[in-house]
Amino acid sequence: NFSHAPIDLGSDSIRLIEVLPSGSDDASHMIRCKLRHSETSDSYTCLSYVWGPEHEPRMIMINEQPFFIRQNLWDFLEVASRHMARERNYGINKANMDFDCALNSLWIDALCIDQGNVLERNHQVQQMGTIYRNAQSVIAWLGKHVTLSRRLHDMKEQWQDGLADIDRWQKTMLGFCHNTYWQRAWITQETVLARTLYYLAGAEAIHHDLLWNKLKDHSAGFPASAARAFIRRRYKAVYDARKGNLSRTITKNLQLFEGKGCSDPRDRVYSLLSISRNADCITIDYRIPTLQLAKDVFRTFK
Repeated sequence: NFSHAPIDLGSDSIRLIEVLPSGSDDASHMIRCKLRHSETSDSYTCLSYVWGPEHEPRMIMINEQPFFIRQNLWDFLEVASRHMARERNYGINKANMDFDCALNSLWIDALCIDQGNVLERNHQVQQMGTIYRNAQSVIAWLGKHVTLSRRLHDMKEQWQDGLADIDRWQKTMLGFCHNTYWQRAWITQETVLARTLYYLAGAEAIHHDLLWNKLKDHSAGFPASAARAFIRRRYKAVYDARKGNLSRTITKNLQLFEGKGCSDPRDRVYSLLSISRNADCITIDYRIPTLQLAKDVFRTFK
């Protein structure tokens, strides 16, 4: 099985993954990747995604060695490898996808961090803010979701002809906002810190700023409803934070972004440190018990 070569824990070292073009049109084709050592000053794209359930892991090959991942990440890598095979230019078809992210330099936490090494996890999570700030772009993977992908595609085509159909636009945005992606704790800082952010559902992508601008343009045409309120509330929190409002304390951010899910309860705190002004008050260390971390957070109250 694959084993990560150690990285320098005294520097800004990271690993980057390259998705290789698929060699077959068979649905069961083997996904192959190359992993290399790098630094946060390199050029790369970050993936923001939901890990998903652990059952029935899928195998990929990293540096010609087997590595097991969860289904949602496998789905993204399959989309990426098929586009690599189609384009052969280490990028996604800009005409079809509306964006061009380098798939030869991806940072993906499940692949690029040795999850079994607690000292390395501490080191990499401490750098998480820098990793996402320095990335050329961030891909927010919403999953394969055929319905959402099709609706995004249809909606963008309508925009070219003028105002989109309000009913279909609202259904698309409800599907977007109800996506399980938004329930994950780490996505908050990952989307907030991104220089350039794209949402990707299946093979359909849309730029964050374009989506928000269209949401503002069409909001006047939405019927006054719980759906409209939900859409604006869910999306506005991320938009406001992306506009540079990083002056909140860790406790305020915990309140604002409550209800997020994570397998390790300590990540409820760690996932917000890079967008909190008093982050220096908290030490990222997965050896610290959850109760001790909670006490450390309470001590930040002024």
